[in-house]
Amino acid sequence: MPNFKVHIAAGIYTYPLYILIFYLVASLWSFSQEIDPAVITLGFFLYVLGSDLPDIDAGESLARRIAEILIVIVVASGLFIGVLLKYAATALTEIVRFQFISIPMLFFIAILAGIATSKTLRLFKHRGFLHSIWAGLIYSGIVFGAAFSMKNDSLKDILFLSLAAFSGYNLHLLLDVTVKGG
Repeated sequence: MPNFKVHIAAGIYTYPLYILIFYLVASLWSFSQEIDPAVITLGFFLYVLGSDLPDIDAGESLARRIAEILIVIVVASGLFIGVLLKYAATALTEIVRFQFISIPMLFFIAILAGIATSKTLRLFKHRGFLHSIWAGLIYSGIVFGAAFSMKNDSLKDILFLSLAAFSGYNLHLLLDVTVKGG
């Protein structure tokens, strides 16, 4: 089975092919053929990320280690800003009396929650659900939702990004099925 380097290299080298196919399909469907360079660049990131993303379920893979770190950062930050500062800071400050103690305590709680959440990746069996087209659809759906929520008026840009994510993800699955070694 291919390793990290093979998946990433395949993502990097096949992205121009994805752009070409998107342009061809867009011209057949009479879409405007102009794609913002920033969208193409973001698509590259999503495509290459997708090309190794299924391996976040693999033991001590680099993809898993990076995903665990990102999950800790995102969950801890979101929990701290979105919940703990809004609802718990005042109450804890009244108990502890010093904000310089209560705020770090709250952030420590947020970090622990982030660590616990990141460990849920270990529940996935390697080459299980995350190595399926359904997981690729979820990834592209998240990208679609994020791009749509940013008030981007261009359906073409949103489709370009979500299809880049989906295509990169499925490139990984295709390589796992067809390439030996690596």
